[in-house]
Amino acid sequence: MRVDNLILLVLAAIALFALYRAYGKARRARRERLIDTYRFPESIAAKVGKTYPHLSDAEVTRVMQGLREYFHLCNTAGRRMVSMPSQAVDVAWHEFILFTRKYECFCGKALGRFLHHTRPKPCALPPAPRPASRPPGACRACVRACNRVQRTACRCCLPLMHS
Repeated sequence: MRVDNLILLVLAAIALFALYRAYGKARRARRERLIDTYRFPESIAAKVGKTYPHLSDAEVTRVMQGLREYFHLCNTAGRRMVSMPSQAVDVAWHEFILFTRKYECFCGKALGRFLHHTRPKPCALPPAPRPASRPPGACRACVRACNRVQRTACRCCLPLMHS
């Protein structure tokens, strides 16, 4: 009977692991959908346009898409810090934070945690092409953005957040 019990235990562990993985995958998909479809307050785009009056409406829309991309990067990074590589997107993020209740609710549903604003650090990519050689935290946004759009040579074609 001991072998039978061991087999049942192993099968139960495998089933639990499979359920855990399926739950995680469903949670990630739900969070991605929320980030993609969330309606930001219109005053955020207005603030970006006021701060950068030379931007066209299409460019302001691109900044707002960059904010979504930043939240995607933070979501995939888990609890590790991801620097903000765009000043225009940072303005949008600051404005969103001012809607404290909406921001807190968004963070809880889209990221599973409150995303605190931290002081920016410079992001300088070294000449070495290996992602492991890049400084931790400071350039995690670049690496994750490139991975999201499946680019391997980030230094020659920058993702949305860096353009």
